[in-house]
Amino acid sequence: MPDPIDQAPPAGPRWKPPFWALVGLGTLLFLSLIVLANVLDIGERLSRLHPALEYAFYALVLCAIYGLLIRPVLSVISMTTHPLQRMLVSDASITQKEYKAVAKRFLQSGGLSEEVTTRLTESLWSGVGLEQEVKAALDEKRVRSGQIVKDHARLAFLSTAVIQNGSLDALMLAYANLKLVRALVIHFGYRPSLPALLTMYGQILAAALIAERVEDMQLQDVFPPLSASVGGGVMSAIPGMHLIIHALLQGMGSAFLTLRTGYLTEEYILRGAQAFDRRRERQSANRRAAKELLGVVLATAAQLPASMRTFLKAVNLFREPAHQA
Repeated sequence: MPDPIDQAPPAGPRWKPPFWALVGLGTLLFLSLIVLANVLDIGERLSRLHPALEYAFYALVLCAIYGLLIRPVLSVISMTTHPLQRMLVSDASITQKEYKAVAKRFLQSGGLSEEVTTRLTESLWSGVGLEQEVKAALDEKRVRSGQIVKDHARLAFLSTAVIQNGSLDALMLAYANLKLVRALVIHFGYRPSLPALLTMYGQILAAALIAERVEDMQLQDVFPPLSASVGGGVMSAIPGMHLIIHALLQGMGSAFLTLRTGYLTEEYILRGAQAFDRRRERQSANRRAAKELLGVVLATAAQLPASMRTFLKAVNLFREPAHQA
């Protein structure tokens, strides 16, 4: 019988990268090739004017990629994770030290009203009522996070509907979503767990790839019932109306994906490294995104070109509910 010392130790569970992380990596490589081809093409044209313009353009592109895409990711990864959901349910296992650490992080991250900030600071120093004040601060941060998500969804809707360029649409959607994840992490003071974060980034890159490819699709033909409802009758006789419908449908798709990203990120931040039913949370995020989509479109209408704004006001599908101002 072999000596137990000579036996190989039992193999531990092997770490498997999340599916969306692999999808995101492949999408990142694909999008990088597309961006590289476009950048080299523009650089070649600039070199015909002056060689210095070509190198200046390349330097500008590198700075933009770092500042808009890479830096937000690095700043998020450098943060820590904490299951804030336990604060909402008043978990008895949470120590006073944990409450103090979360309270300090909330005060550092800001985003609280003056009244809540004052009460939280006093409770932090006195130790009296700290549990209730941390919970109240977290509730207020959750309300504020909803507005952050909607603001970034408006950015995605507006940029996609107006730019109408596949490559730029992909970059703007990726930028808006990466910026959204970073904004939520800074707002709460904590990030999602690393597997959840990799999943989110993979889904963001996959959505950017969809936005890059959807430019070649005639969405008014793909969704004929919707196109007929928003562009039928007299409206369909207006020159260029199909282009407006196409742009609005693209913008709505980008806004929906951004809303979904924001609500999922918020839930992942609250859960921290705790295990939970991600399928159920994805379904919940989809429902919330669908519910808030119309409000985002209506709120962004004032910033659209005059032709799109007139179209939104004339169409019954986007008529603002009577209870809203």
